[in-house]
Amino acid sequence: MRRISLLALTLCVFFSTPLLAYEYPTTAKVQYVIECMSKQGVANYGTMYQCSCSIDQIASALPYDDFVAADTYARGKRATGERGGVLREGPRANQMRALLSEAEEKSFRKCFPGHAAADGVR
Repeated sequence: MRRISLLALTLCVFFSTPLLAYEYPTTAKVQYVIECMSKQGVANYGTMYQCSCSIDQIASALPYDDFVAADTYARGKRATGERGGVLREGPRANQMRALLSEAEEKSFRKCFPGHAAADGVR
């Protein structure tokens, strides 16, 4: 009986945690989906599904902290002035933007089949 209880507990813990995916806050996922749908120019169930799929794929590839940093650098690329230089230039900025771009490209190939060139949120 004890062996069965231990097995049941192990299975519950194993299946209650996401496999191969990082935890993202719901608000971050919703923000991404809304921006993705806006970028696609179509606000319907199909696009919502595709954009939700996209953020799930990104979450399976990038830890949330890396996603936030990469997103910050991607958004900061358009920052003006001297202070914005840290977000526009430098190896860290380029590396983080490339990381997000690669994750988005992979997610769009999987989630937006048939699109010749899928545009990400950025």
